[in-house]
Amino acid sequence: MVLIIREKCIERGLKYKASVDKVNKVLEHFGFNPLSDIEAYFYIEDLKKYFHVTRERCIQRGIIYKASVDKVNKVLEHFGFNPLSDVEVYLYIEDLKKYFHVTREKCIQRGIIHKASIDKVNKVLDHFSFNCLSEHECKILFQHSYMLKSKKYWMSLIGDGVAFEKEVANFFQKKGYTVNDTKVTGDHGIDLFLINGFEKVIVQCKAHTLKLKECFARDLNGVLHSNYAQGANRAILVSINGFTKDCIKFMKENGIEYLALQDLCLL
Repeated sequence: MVLIIREKCIERGLKYKASVDKVNKVLEHFGFNPLSDIEAYFYIEDLKKYFHVTRERCIQRGIIYKASVDKVNKVLEHFGFNPLSDVEVYLYIEDLKKYFHVTREKCIQRGIIHKASIDKVNKVLDHFSFNCLSEHECKILFQHSYMLKSKKYWMSLIGDGVAFEKEVANFFQKKGYTVNDTKVTGDHGIDLFLINGFEKVIVQCKAHTLKLKECFARDLNGVLHSNYAQGANRAILVSINGFTKDCIKFMKENGIEYLALQDLCLL
């Protein structure tokens, strides 16, 4: 049988950095009287001595762990210290920003990367005492978040040529083109025909894992000037993973248009 005495409960509280309320709950649990005001005072003093706690160290630890002002004040209160004054709050936030090299732009960028809501971004900005997002910035944040989601979706189509081709067809339909697809095989390198009034465009879609080399652009250029193009006067090469420098150079020199991932996400 374990012998439990009041002093042991208090000692255990010290060992585990327990608050006065926590110690009192344990004492009450075992039927002991709670800490008196004097005992509570000495308990907190012993707690500070036991862990070499000072007010400055509490504030420094708050900076290291990116703690909010409220959190720091709770820790200070826990050890019987005065909360941060208005001046200290200002200096604490400035130190916090310097310690982590925090800027307003960085906060917004992190929000975009982590697909955070506008409210969440504003909370972070407020935490570091920056101005909240303007209406214009909210629109930009929404567009960037949408683009990130779009990128993830387009990247999921790598290796699935048929699905990629269908999505590219939808992309051009939203741009106002009438889209006619070709057979899966025997299409002579043409995946889509785009028609807009008298304008006719041939499109080749590539969902490859690597950047497209110059040979793909050369083949499409050859098709554009053949009977298979059915009178088309423009050609577009679409690639999820972009193009090599030589490929881009050839397309620019020969008037072949091209779209990569970032272009597909702009709609």
